[in-house]
Amino acid sequence: MNNIGFNIRRIRGLRGFKQAYMAHALKISINSYGKIERNEVNLKISRLEEIALVLKTTVEHILTFEENDYFKKR
Repeated sequence: MNNIGFNIRRIRGLRGFKQAYMAHALKISINSYGKIERNEVNLKISRLEEIALVLKTTVEHILTFEENDYFKKR
């Protein structure tokens, strides 16, 4: 579970989304969003579900994301 923030950052990058876009979509500050990606906060399931929705993916995908797997499917 320590990689959740890293996984969110990588998926966001692959989608071409900026941190500012994510923060705006989640109705939080860019600073607060950055803390999520740096694993500085404990995410509630509800927030993780919101992030998954914005990233157009699933919570399961965020939790189990492997970048190599992403490119194998392409």
